[in-house]
Amino acid sequence: MITATQIDTPALKANYNLGYVWVISIVAAMGGLLFGWDWVVIGGAKAFFEPFFGITKDVIIAGNATLITDENLSG
Repeated sequence: MITATQIDTPALKANYNLGYVWVISIVAAMGGLLFGWDWVVIGGAKAFFEPFFGITKDVIIAGNATLITDENLSG
């Protein structure tokens, strides 16, 4: 038969500097927010700066005008 016995162990207590934890959390959150904002801004501006710099060109394929992106210039 197995019996459980209680053993006296010291209580482990973690001491955290909550101010430091908050600063690190806010910096990490702001970094993610700004990274996402950058993607949205560049993605929205892409349709305007590609024709301006000649990265895309208008081509008529089967009677429809389409934009063709030059991969070498885009990269």
